[in-house]
Amino acid sequence: MITEKTGSKIREPAASGLFYPADPETLRSQIMRWMETAPRLQEPGIIRAIIVPHAGYSYSGKTAA
Repeated sequence: MITEKTGSKIREPAASGLFYPADPETLRSQIMRWMETAPRLQEPGIIRAIIVPHAGYSYSGKTAA
């Protein structure tokens, strides 16, 4: 697909509707809900790595947030 605004090529999402909602607004709402309810951690020092799950958002979204 080529966007009208930039003329850039954008790869179509391969897993849309499988591992996350196909509708952009539904996906945005789901992610925002997880981010808003995620606990805020105050860690001293420099964070050098973060390990997060990698699975369908319905399984790991809350943990990743």
